[in-house]
Amino acid sequence: MIKKTLLVAAVAAASIGFTAAAGAQSDASARKLVVRYSPASLSTEQGVRQLYGRLISAAEKVCEEPQLGRVTNPTVITCRKQAVAGAVAQIHNSRLADLSAGYYKIG
Repeated sequence: MIKKTLLVAAVAAASIGFTAAAGAQSDASARKLVVRYSPASLSTEQGVRQLYGRLISAAEKVCEEPQLGRVTNPTVITCRKQAVAGAVAQIHNSRLADLSAGYYKIG
């Protein structure tokens, strides 16, 4: 079985969010998280949904913020959305792209 590795929080997207939030963080120091998946798993709706959920979880970890209340900082929400969108774009799977386009909710 072939496994692929995907860097989530599409590194540039993560650094955009953190640069805005933290001042001056370079791409090299941006937080990164690797999500591994099997391309064969994307042949089923369940597999697509599972990977999408893992991408969201990874983005939440990479674009985290201190708990200061119930409202999530808009910069963090933007970072998460860009991270997931970047990861989905790297995968090049129409089912995953459709799910992301019509179902994305974070924050």
